[in-house]
Amino acid sequence: MKKKSNLIIVILTLVAIIGFITFFVETTHLTSDYMINSPKLSANSITITKPDSSSSWEAGEGEWIYYEVTGLITHVNFELYKDGIFELEFGTNIPTIGALLWTISSDLVNSTRYQIKITDYYNSSTYVFSDFFEIYNLQPTPTSPGIPGYNLYILIGVICIISLIILNRKHSVKV
Repeated sequence: MKKKSNLIIVILTLVAIIGFITFFVETTHLTSDYMINSPKLSANSITITKPDSSSSWEAGEGEWIYYEVTGLITHVNFELYKDGIFELEFGTNIPTIGALLWTISSDLVNSTRYQIKITDYYNSSTYVFSDFFEIYNLQPTPTSPGIPGYNLYILIGVICIISLIILNRKHSVKV
């Protein structure tokens, strides 16, 4: 009986050692550049699938941005550019789930030259720009600040007339 239990202990020990060696060899194989047929990790990259050059989005509305990442990118930043010039940032440290619902600012002007830039949050040298796409705004843009429909000359004229009436009444009361 004692020989049988010793044999079981030896077999279990050998199984454990073989399992450890197998694990060690497989782990080394996956991480070593010197092993034959060693798989390489993909380089970090980002690809934007939407918007594309045919996209036309309305300001003030929500639109989905779709993207794909490879490598070890876990969080990204989103920025908007117009004609290659930074306009605004609309997402910082966003987990990479492949999509973002963006409510487009209603302050943007009509243009077909918008681009979205997605950047790896932890490595700003890894980024991508979308194709140029359109954002249009159906809201009228104010031409000048102030009260709509009022002209500066009309306002000055009314003030002058009221001033003349007040001066005329003061002059009439004194006589």
